[in-house]
Amino acid sequence: MLVSGINNLETIILLNGKSLLIKFYSPVQIVGEIEILNKSTIDCNIQAIKESICIAIPRKKIEEKCLKDPKFLYYISTHLSLKLSSASLSSSVNMLYPLENRLASYILATYTNEDSNSTENLTQISEFLRSNYRHLLRVLNKLESENIIKINNKKLIILDKDRLKELAGDLYQ
Repeated sequence: MLVSGINNLETIILLNGKSLLIKFYSPVQIVGEIEILNKSTIDCNIQAIKESICIAIPRKKIEEKCLKDPKFLYYISTHLSLKLSSASLSSSVNMLYPLENRLASYILATYTNEDSNSTENLTQISEFLRSNYRHLLRVLNKLESENIIKINNKKLIILDKDRLKELAGDLYQ
């Protein structure tokens, strides 16, 4: 189990090898509780998108000490119910919202106007957002033509953060 005090994104790798964005996490989060309770292996990836601090607690310690503690189990079940609600919302977002909205949310969560805004892995971004590469390029060009973002030398610069927030709404939150 991992207690995370960071901004991350959770993805799942599908059988065809593609990744799908599940959720953005804000500090502080617990991950791995499903695997602990089900005694299963990891089925999602967590990727830090900003400088991170993580605390890992060995699985064996949790199994020995915590799984018999009613307060711990209550906390984990409450946490899991929130995750279930969030997963349902995320699934709806991935199916029903246009790429423009999903991309705006992704940009807000992962990009700053610092040197770390590379657009070099657009294929991975298109997979995360359940789109194809060409459609992602069209939406990026549209956002650029509307002066919301600018792409210069494979760097993404946010020009109109308010408009981007408006497009993003509260997707993946």
